[in-house]
Amino acid sequence: MNVNEVKRLADIVDQKKWAAYDGLRASGETVLDALGLFLSGMDVQQRKLSLDILERYLIIKEYQVPAKHLLERIVAETDQERIFISTVKDFESEKVKSGASLSYEFSSLINLFPQKRFSFFEDPTSEKFLAANGFCVLVDDFIGSGNQFFKMLTYLNDNDIAVRCDCVAALIFQDEGRLRIEEEGYSTVHLHSRPKCLHEIAQLRGVDVAKIHEAYDAIEASTCCNADYKRGYSSCEASVTLKKTPNNTLPIFWHEGRKKWPAPFPRPKN
Repeated sequence: MNVNEVKRLADIVDQKKWAAYDGLRASGETVLDALGLFLSGMDVQQRKLSLDILERYLIIKEYQVPAKHLLERIVAETDQERIFISTVKDFESEKVKSGASLSYEFSSLINLFPQKRFSFFEDPTSEKFLAANGFCVLVDDFIGSGNQFFKMLTYLNDNDIAVRCDCVAALIFQDEGRLRIEEEGYSTVHLHSRPKCLHEIAQLRGVDVAKIHEAYDAIEASTCCNADYKRGYSSCEASVTLKKTPNNTLPIFWHEGRKKWPAPFPRPKN
């Protein structure tokens, strides 16, 4: 990298306060060092694109303060005293979804809202959630394409389970997922709603998105990621990391693969 690129990267890390995550890497690298290694194998145009993406990249690893702000927005949506909150559930997996962390943070904040009574559930098929008499919310920390939400609804419909949902809440939505959910008549609440990253950069540069895709795809080819994750799962082009990096995020940032691509925000291995 040249001097200007090094300064630009350092400014991004400084302005976003990413040094706070230096101690979270198993390798012991700082975030700045990891990003420097990530960029080191790229040509000038690839580094420029990657730095453009990093300027738009969002990291939320600590949920307490964001959870407070999101819960304030949920409370503002209803005059009802009782609020019932369940996480969005993947009925095809036994893994606990990361949205459960958000629900847990909500439960630690209820004293800030003495005018409301909250109940929390890990599963929307809970008898008490199904029988809820109040404002019903389904939550996740991140909603990308919306596919997981609609898979859950399909499962519920196929099993004749009628779940009431007055609102879908997330710390972060991708615009496309949010719009799909809203088009089906659901209200949404969020802290961030984000466009497809590469499309946004193309628009800001005033070029056809195909040109940006070509430049990005050349970088992604080095990750040898599965075709399902091309430009992020469901081609979401997300640029976010939460407790872990969603697979909707551009895989150059999280997919290490067999060839040990230097992904700066890798997903944990099972």
